[in-house]
Amino acid sequence: MNQEIQSILAKVDHTLLAQSATWNEIKAICDDAMKYHTATVCIPACYVARCKAYMQDKADKVGVCTVIGFPTGYSTTETKVFEAADAVKNGAD
Repeated sequence: MNQEIQSILAKVDHTLLAQSATWNEIKAICDDAMKYHTATVCIPACYVARCKAYMQDKADKVGVCTVIGFPTGYSTTETKVFEAADAVKNGAD
């Protein structure tokens, strides 16, 4: 892979936020992200702790991120603060 593509991928969040996402699909994007050295995997909050544990001992692990107030953003600020704190507690970077 050439240097320019690597530079771009290092700034990309490899994302899977589908409501139907399965753990096997989440693991697959984690594997892809580690293979291609993306900045993070962006996944549903319910998978953050499991994803972090899955990549914990991998040499090419990447950051884990999630979304808050997804998909509409209509949650109250208090709810969003709780979601963000919970994501960090679960290992989100």
